[in-house]
Amino acid sequence: QLACPLDLGCHSVGKRISIKHTRALIDGIHNGELAAGEFENFPIFNFAIPKKCTGVPSEILNPRLAWADKDKFDETLNKLGAAFVKNMNTKYADKATPAILAAAPKLIKEVDVAIGREG
Repeated sequence: QLACPLDLGCHSVGKRISIKHTRALIDGIHNGELAAGEFENFPIFNFAIPKKCTGVPSEILNPRLAWADKDKFDETLNKLGAAFVKNMNTKYADKATPAILAAAPKLIKEVDVAIGREG
């Protein structure tokens, strides 16, 4: 699956993606640059993210690069993944197909989402 930062609307800590970069990403979709480009795996969520797009800095394409504290990013991403898993398990698991359940985020370590502690 292809994921672009457009899905999230923000990068780094509390910063929105600029209109200029958003337009460049959309141009990359429309002109086929992203479909023909190289991708890397975005952990936890298993997204394929583009390695480059004309006019878009690499830290926009891969938000981990925008965070000064990479360990904090990894921790935050893992907590977000844990929140998705918890929500899926408590609200939708009984309605989901095995393929949907198999696509759930793969956590680096278990996290207690309610209080944000490792478990």
